[in-house]
Amino acid sequence: MGLTIGMDLGSSSLKLMLIDDYGNIVSQCSKEYFASSYKSGWSEIDPAIWYDKTIEGLKELLDGFDGNKVTSIGITGQMHTTVFLDENGESVRPAIMWNDTRTRDLVPELKELYLERSEYLNANIISTGSPAANLYWLKTSEPENYSRLHKFLIGYGYLVYRFTGKFVTDYSGASTSSLFDWENYTWSKTVGDILGLEDEIYPEILGSAVEAGKILPEISKEIGLNKNVRVIAGAGDNPASAISAGCFTSNNLLLSLGTSGVVIFPKSNINLDAKGKNIVFSEDGINFQFLTQGAVQSCGSGIDWWFRDILQTDYHYESDYKMNDTLIFYPHLTGDKTIENNPFLRGAFVGLGTDTTRKDMTQAVFEGISFAIRHLIEEMNINISDFSNLLVTGGGANNPFWMQILADILDFNIVKPKKQISAVYGVCLLASDSYCSESNLHNVNAANDVMYMPNKSNTAIYNKKYEQYLLVHNLMNRIYGIKY
Repeated sequence: MGLTIGMDLGSSSLKLMLIDDYGNIVSQCSKEYFASSYKSGWSEIDPAIWYDKTIEGLKELLDGFDGNKVTSIGITGQMHTTVFLDENGESVRPAIMWNDTRTRDLVPELKELYLERSEYLNANIISTGSPAANLYWLKTSEPENYSRLHKFLIGYGYLVYRFTGKFVTDYSGASTSSLFDWENYTWSKTVGDILGLEDEIYPEILGSAVEAGKILPEISKEIGLNKNVRVIAGAGDNPASAISAGCFTSNNLLLSLGTSGVVIFPKSNINLDAKGKNIVFSEDGINFQFLTQGAVQSCGSGIDWWFRDILQTDYHYESDYKMNDTLIFYPHLTGDKTIENNPFLRGAFVGLGTDTTRKDMTQAVFEGISFAIRHLIEEMNINISDFSNLLVTGGGANNPFWMQILADILDFNIVKPKKQISAVYGVCLLASDSYCSESNLHNVNAANDVMYMPNKSNTAIYNKKYEQYLLVHNLMNRIYGIKY
């Protein structure tokens, strides 16, 4: 029986998984690392750290298993994160993470440049953290480093390179880079000219399940794998999660509650006027499908901030459900990329009184993030009633208190799936010899485990409170920054 390795390069940890030919998980582990933020708004990391953690994690993952049975490796990870390599494959500088906001003062200038070309008017409009913005920043702020640039890669593509020696990305990574040609499904010559980028720095675009190359002999020897293990191009973490959830065929909406809160849903075609990131997905590089994603940037990170930094206590949830109709938490602590595309937005508590308790504020944090998710869904013009359920994955799905609040605020069924739904499992399926076919991949469906149904009396109260939340939103946009 063959084995498949999947790896998910996250913001703060690498998740590794080993599955058999039947899709059963036989081993998994994770390795932590930390990005540096020594300047306000910066988030960067030496990508060599990722590689070292990967080798360490693979040895642990395969402990007790015959490495010769591994047939393929799939790699997914954070989208947008940009790696800069010289002609020797060494980092020119640390990788700039997806949540880095150093380019916020450059974004208005870039948007003006983009708007001069009508075909890119609303095509994944450029934002902080995008490869386009990061490359432009490198060219204008660190010209000596830019002069050494041979290739840029998108996060997970760096591990593909280290394992194969090939400079590649997939269509999901390319299409969300703000460097993509939406007519020809390739890198945009027009955008490259706008930004002053050379053709030679772009990686090759492949279908996600297409082999990028065989594993390098020195790595196969170190880990204990055979030399014929193929490494696929992989996919961004959100499309990979959508695969594991069966989003391409099931009538479910997907919400991933991680560092950010990401809403993902399939579309029959691309609407360049709609809010949210358009994603092109292709397994084989020939047939194409489409997803749209939108994000509440401060989601799990907002929860962590409240418990770790403010309360200075371990994360927990309340066991009871007390409705407070006056206190509102506005959660956009690190700006917004989808609704307003405003990196200057900040968070707030509104309605504090002398009778406000820590417990009240804790619940308001969960409510505020849930209001932001509702606002996101509405602004993306998603008719939630068109879907059967909202599948919720990520660490937030493990909090029943939060899930009930979310169900009440959205007035919709929330499902925590029993079946494994994750980016790392999705990329395992993409890479697996047994699952990597259109008929198999597209029939992956999530089995429901726990369902949270809305409490209609709570929903009625939350509908009124949501109107107050929208007023706070409008006010915060007037106070903090200019809408791009």
